[in-house]
Amino acid sequence: MTNKICSVAQGILEPDEGLTIELESPQWFEWLETQKSFRYCPFSSDSPFTVTREGEYWYGYRKQLGKLHKRYIGKSEKLTTAKLEEIASLLNVPPKPRSKNVEQSVPVTETTTNNNVGQLWQAITEVRDQLEELRGKLPAR
Repeated sequence: MTNKICSVAQGILEPDEGLTIELESPQWFEWLETQKSFRYCPFSSDSPFTVTREGEYWYGYRKQLGKLHKRYIGKSEKLTTAKLEEIASLLNVPPKPRSKNVEQSVPVTETTTNNNVGQLWQAITEVRDQLEELRGKLPAR
């Protein structure tokens, strides 16, 4: 028994020597029911990717720059040429980095700005008072 993963190229699957199955044919959907993964080579210039079943859903995977990217495809009936080409394109563009957690960022609002100005004004007033006190301790010239 070999662990060789089957590939789909130019819309054709060759699971065994001499046997070919066209995508979207009844044989294609029958074959999918017995599989856990396969390799898809797009018609476009996008790179090939691995399609893997997780439970009853399929996902596309491609590693780029040392990071594994994953895209949801759907149930077996969604594994059409159009959907697989779409996933190839989506996997070609790395996802944008997640933005900071909302709880970690402090939005600048009028209230926070007013609080900051108030705190700054209080600090300036305290420094002025300390300067006046120090001036009083200096010898007269």
